Amino acid sequence: MTDWIDDFGKQLEDQEAQRAHYREVFPAQANRVWRTLVAQIRHDASRLNAKYLPIMKGEIKINDRELIPNDNELYVDKLAFPAIRLTLRLNTSAGGITIDQTRKETVEGSYGETSERLELQLTSSDQITIKDSNGQEFTIEDASKYILERFLK
Repeated sequence: MTDWIDDFGKQLEDQEAQRAHYREVFPAQANRVWRTLVAQIRHDASRLNAKYLPIMKGEIKINDRELIPNDNELYVDKLAFPAIRLTLRLNTSAGGITIDQTRKETVEGSYGETSERLELQLTSSDQITIKDSNGQEFTIEDASKYILERFLK
């Protein structure tokens, strides 16, 4: 027969096993989702450039800066006004993707900077879900749309 102390010890063991599983599975799954999202953004940006360049008043460029991004970064920019520069970063230790945005409406205007985070969560079936700050779940296509729509406004 077990008592509450044994139950507590079992609970601690279970929690540590869950944390170990997360540390083992999450980074690889997050990197897989990241690579798929980057490919989708590249594809969607290319299609937007081909079909809607006049509406956007400038081309969306991927990784076209002097700085070279690492494997966990993506630069998405449009320099025609309104000029938008995005830096997307996968941060597996923080469990998310940060989106840092700099936007300038006119030549004379000042830069506006924002930062947000898409949360990556590991499900019980070892899949990754993507959620915005309001808890809305995104597919890869939804996340690409969410990121690139700002270039159409």
